[in-house]
Amino acid sequence: MIGDAEQRQLAEIEMVLRRDDPAFVRHFDKWSLTRRRRHVGAILAILVVSAITAVARVLGDAGTAVIVLSVTGGIAIAFGLWRCRAQLSRRST
Repeated sequence: MIGDAEQRQLAEIEMVLRRDDPAFVRHFDKWSLTRRRRHVGAILAILVVSAITAVARVLGDAGTAVIVLSVTGGIAIAFGLWRCRAQLSRRST
């Protein structure tokens, strides 16, 4: 936890940045919003997959549960690899 003096210094730095370089600040505001949307999407996806798996297990269809989890895992891995590649290509430019 940071003290009151450091908190005031950070607030002052933020105020100066917002005044002197609004484009820079907008870049981070947009990044934060995009990141929040991804988190919401990931949470929704986890809930949907969990619900489908639970329903399949309750109905006694273990095969469907395994297929749903396998496909979801494959999609998650593919998406993760795609994101890593996209980030690496952005860093190299």
